[in-house]
Parts: sequence; structure tokens; C-alpha cells
Amino acid sequence: MWIWYRILNPYMDRMRIEFNDDKIRKQKGTLLPSGATPNDFFYKPEKWQGVDQLLPISQRIIDKVEADLPELTIPLKLVLLPVSPQFDELASNFFDQLDAAEPTMSTAWPLWAQMMAEIKAETTRAVVEECLEPYDPFEGFPQDD
Repeated sequence: MWIWYRILNPYMDRMRIEFNDDKIRKQKGTLLPSGATPNDFFYKPEKWQGVDQLLPISQRIIDKVEADLPELTIPLKLVLLPVSPQFDELASNFFDQLDAAEPTMSTAWPLWAQMMAEIKAETTRAVVEECLEPYDPFEGFPQDD
């Protein structure tokens, strides 16, 4: 999963940007806006007879909420990461040692095989097993019932 995350995450980011910048053709007889991009509709809704529904929130209020709820603060990367932070660190270090270009769909498996060979050669089994234990990014956080 680790190597595919490195490939798919930037790809999905590019897709989101392209989708939101892609012009929707003008359509008569629709109640929805058309003839511009989703970004245009979001950032300038009044141009399409829409209303800006965003509520501005001061940074002071955001800071206060974060300060009052420190036990709920978790880095987003840890929530989205498909592996444990320990394995991410281990795999990232070995990937960096390979001095390889960012993986692509055609290079992922050979790079992964090379990384795993290096990890097996230079790391104890106990370290690898610890890194591969089931990972719950919300472990220790209060659960809603």
C-alpha cells in the first residue's frame, strides 16, 4: 500500500485540480450553473445568481477550539496514511537511499521489490513485524457511540 499511496495521492490531487478548473459547457434550461468552472461557481456564486454561503471564522476562534480540544488533534497525514507511522518512516528512509525517481505505475513493483530486499537485508525481522502490526490512527482517541 505504501508505494501506491505515493503514486495515487499526487495523481488524485492533479485530478481534483483539473476537474475544478474544467469548464462545464453552457446548458439552457438547467437550474444549475453552467458555462464556467466549478471553481468559478464556488468562489463567485453571485455571478450565477447564487449566494455565498461560506461563514468567515476568525483565526482566533479556530485557535481557541484547537486549544480546548488538544486530545482530538491528529495530523491529517496519519489519518490518511494507509500504513503505520513506523512503517512509513522505515519505507521512506529506504526509498530515499535508493536515490530513485518518484514511483510511477510502471516502476512501482520493481522499486517495491528493491526496497523490500534492502529492508530484509538491513533490518531485523522484529522491527519489520512491529512496523507491519495493524494500525489504527484513532487509537487512544475518544469514540462516539
